Formats: sequence, C-alpha cells, structure tokens
Amino acid sequence: MKLEWNEPSIQVQEFEPNEYVAVCWSVGCRNNTTYYKQWSNAPYGNLWDVEEGPYDSVFSHNGDCRNAGNNYFRGNADGSNLQFVYEDSHDQGNLSGGFDNWVDNGDGVVGTGDVIYWHTSNGSRTWNHWGYVQTADSAHPNRS
Repeated sequence: MKLEWNEPSIQVQEFEPNEYVAVCWSVGCRNNTTYYKQWSNAPYGNLWDVEEGPYDSVFSHNGDCRNAGNNYFRGNADGSNLQFVYEDSHDQGNLSGGFDNWVDNGDGVVGTGDVIYWHTSNGSRTWNHWGYVQTADSAHPNRS
C-alpha cells in the first residue's frame, strides 16, 4: 500500500453560538401588592404589560417569587431578547408569564441595580412582579 503525502494546512473556524448564554444575574420579587393593598411600591411606577388580579380573594407577594433562585430568565447582556421563562413555585408548580420591562442603570448592560418587571399567572390569577437585578453568584460574577 502506497501512502499519499498531504501538505499540512490550517483551517480557521468562526465561533457561532447556537444557544443562549446563561444569564449571570437573578431577580427576586420586591412587589408589595396584596388583596388588601392593591397598589405597588415599584420604583418606576406601573411598567407592566398586563393587569394584576383579580383581587377577589386573599393573595400576596410573600411566596416563592421573593427567592431569586425560583425566577428563570434568559436573554442577552445588552437587554435584547429578554424573556421570563417561569417561576418555580413550591405550591403551584411552574408558573408561566412574561417579561414586561427593564430599567437600565445607565451602563447598557443588564446588571446589578437595574430593575426588571415581569408577570406570572396560574391561569386564573396574574401577579405583577418587579425586582432589583443582583449578581447570581458573587463568587462567580462573570460566569456564563
């Protein structure tokens, strides 16, 4: 068998991401609306796309939405394509919803101090949420 000699060559491949990069921040709900107090303490007012309610039975924002680890978002660091994926609620399962608004602190990147507005629903009630963006893991602030 005769071997054929091939001249050495270099191939350059361009990196093309095919998935979202994990967000490096998290948001816990800070809203204070309840059945008894139907106005929000949101710092920039009503920036939601949907109405909260109905206010026909007792509810509050003291549940799993307060834990930032239960709220799942995805998107780009520059704030484009931001999406709320779901809330992992221990008593209602995964709550779907949507991303409503992002108030940037002026640096053009989603990061600490920004405010995110989103909503969740269990099919019969809608909750409006807002929270300050925080680093997901202070030991790994640039993890992706």
